[in-house]
Amino acid sequence: MNTWIVLFLVFDILVMLGIVLFVFRLRVKVGTVVLPTASSLEELSQIRPLMEFAKDRQERIADYVRSNWSGVPDQLPGVLSSLVDQLEGEARAQGHTFSRDLLKTLVATTLRSRRISRPDDVGNALEKVA
Repeated sequence: MNTWIVLFLVFDILVMLGIVLFVFRLRVKVGTVVLPTASSLEELSQIRPLMEFAKDRQERIADYVRSNWSGVPDQLPGVLSSLVDQLEGEARAQGHTFSRDLLKTLVATTLRSRRISRPDDVGNALEKVA
Protein backbone atom coordinates (compact mmCIF):
# COMPACT_ATOMS: atom_id res chain seq x y z
CA MET A 1 0.00 0.00 0.00
CA ASN A 2 2.87 2.38 0.67
CA THR A 3 4.14 1.89 -2.88
CA TRP A 4 0.85 3.24 -4.28
CA ILE A 5 1.14 6.37 -2.20
CA VAL A 6 4.74 6.91 -3.27
CA LEU A 7 3.83 6.38 -6.95
CA PHE A 8 0.92 8.80 -6.61
CA LEU A 9 3.13 11.45 -5.01
CA VAL A 10 5.79 11.08 -7.72
CA PHE A 11 3.11 11.34 -10.42
CA ASP A 12 1.60 14.39 -8.69
CA ILE A 13 5.00 16.12 -8.49
CA LEU A 14 5.69 15.44 -12.18
CA VAL A 15 2.31 16.86 -13.23
CA MET A 16 2.81 19.92 -11.05
CA LEU A 17 6.27 20.54 -12.52
CA GLY A 18 4.85 20.20 -16.03
CA ILE A 19 2.17 22.79 -15.29
CA VAL A 20 4.67 25.20 -13.74
CA LEU A 21 6.99 24.89 -16.75
CA PHE A 22 4.09 25.42 -19.16
CA VAL A 23 2.94 28.56 -17.34
CA PHE A 24 6.51 29.87 -17.14
CA ARG A 25 7.05 29.38 -20.89
CA LEU A 26 3.73 31.06 -21.62
CA ARG A 27 4.62 34.08 -19.50
CA VAL A 28 8.02 34.37 -21.14
CA LYS A 29 6.41 34.36 -24.61
CA VAL A 30 3.74 36.88 -23.63
CA GLY A 31 6.25 39.03 -21.80
CA THR A 32 8.34 39.72 -24.88
CA VAL A 33 8.03 43.21 -26.26
CA VAL A 34 6.91 43.57 -29.85
CA LEU A 35 7.76 46.95 -31.28
CA PRO A 36 5.18 48.42 -33.63
CA THR A 37 6.10 48.83 -37.25
CA ALA A 38 6.18 52.20 -38.95
CA SER A 39 2.95 51.49 -40.85
CA SER A 40 1.05 50.60 -37.68
CA LEU A 41 2.33 53.76 -35.99
CA GLU A 42 1.19 55.78 -38.98
CA GLU A 43 -2.28 54.23 -38.76
CA LEU A 44 -2.41 54.92 -35.02
CA SER A 45 -1.64 58.58 -35.65
CA GLN A 46 -4.61 58.72 -38.04
CA ILE A 47 -7.19 57.56 -35.51
CA ARG A 48 -8.41 61.00 -34.44
CA PRO A 49 -8.76 62.36 -38.00
CA LEU A 50 -10.41 59.09 -39.03
CA MET A 51 -12.90 59.34 -36.16
CA GLU A 52 -13.84 62.87 -37.18
CA PHE A 53 -14.07 61.86 -40.83
CA ALA A 54 -16.23 58.85 -39.91
CA LYS A 55 -18.50 60.91 -37.68
CA ASP A 56 -19.20 63.28 -40.55
CA ARG A 57 -19.78 60.47 -43.07
CA GLN A 58 -21.83 57.85 -41.20
CA GLU A 59 -25.23 59.09 -42.29
CA ARG A 60 -24.03 59.56 -45.85
CA ILE A 61 -22.62 56.01 -45.96
CA ALA A 62 -25.89 54.56 -44.72
CA ASP A 63 -27.96 56.62 -47.18
CA TYR A 64 -25.67 55.74 -50.08
CA VAL A 65 -25.98 52.01 -49.46
CA ARG A 66 -29.73 52.19 -48.88
CA SER A 67 -30.29 54.06 -52.13
CA ASN A 68 -27.88 52.10 -54.34
CA TRP A 69 -28.24 48.53 -53.07
CA SER A 70 -31.32 46.46 -53.79
CA GLY A 71 -30.63 43.89 -51.07
CA VAL A 72 -29.09 41.25 -53.34
CA PRO A 73 -25.77 40.17 -51.78
CA ASP A 74 -24.10 39.78 -55.19
CA GLN A 75 -24.55 43.50 -55.91
CA LEU A 76 -23.06 44.69 -52.63
CA PRO A 77 -19.34 44.47 -53.63
CA GLY A 78 -19.90 46.88 -56.54
CA VAL A 79 -21.80 49.34 -54.37
CA LEU A 80 -19.19 49.21 -51.61
CA SER A 81 -16.33 49.54 -54.08
CA SER A 82 -17.86 52.71 -55.48
CA LEU A 83 -18.50 54.02 -51.97
CA VAL A 84 -14.92 53.36 -50.82
CA ASP A 85 -13.63 55.10 -53.96
CA GLN A 86 -15.75 58.16 -53.16
CA LEU A 87 -14.66 58.19 -49.52
CA GLU A 88 -11.04 57.89 -50.58
CA GLY A 89 -11.43 60.86 -52.91
CA GLU A 90 -13.08 62.94 -50.17
CA ALA A 91 -10.35 62.02 -47.69
CA ARG A 92 -7.59 62.98 -50.13
CA ALA A 93 -9.37 66.27 -50.90
CA GLN A 94 -9.27 67.07 -47.17
CA GLY A 95 -5.57 66.15 -46.97
CA HIS A 96 -5.97 62.79 -45.22
CA THR A 97 -3.99 59.73 -46.26
CA PHE A 98 -6.23 56.96 -44.95
CA SER A 99 -5.54 53.51 -46.33
CA ARG A 100 -8.29 51.68 -48.18
CA ASP A 101 -8.35 49.12 -45.38
CA LEU A 102 -9.19 51.83 -42.86
CA LEU A 103 -11.94 53.15 -45.12
CA LYS A 104 -13.33 49.65 -45.62
CA THR A 105 -13.36 49.21 -41.84
CA LEU A 106 -15.23 52.50 -41.54
CA VAL A 107 -17.85 51.34 -44.05
CA ALA A 108 -18.21 47.93 -42.37
CA THR A 109 -18.59 49.44 -38.92
CA THR A 110 -21.19 51.93 -40.10
CA LEU A 111 -23.25 49.33 -41.96
CA ARG A 112 -23.12 46.88 -39.08
CA SER A 113 -24.05 49.49 -36.48
CA ARG A 114 -26.97 50.73 -38.59
CA ARG A 115 -28.00 47.14 -39.37
CA ILE A 116 -28.38 47.90 -43.04
CA SER A 117 -27.32 44.41 -44.09
CA ARG A 118 -26.22 41.16 -42.55
CA PRO A 119 -22.68 41.28 -41.14
CA ASP A 120 -21.67 38.24 -43.23
CA ASP A 121 -22.79 39.96 -46.43
CA VAL A 122 -20.77 43.07 -45.59
CA GLY A 123 -17.67 41.07 -44.71
CA ASN A 124 -17.83 38.96 -47.86
CA ALA A 125 -18.47 42.00 -50.05
CA LEU A 126 -15.58 43.97 -48.56
CA GLU A 127 -13.21 41.05 -49.14
CA LYS A 128 -14.00 41.37 -52.85
CA VAL A 129 -13.44 45.14 -52.87
CA ALA A 130 -9.91 45.99 -53.96
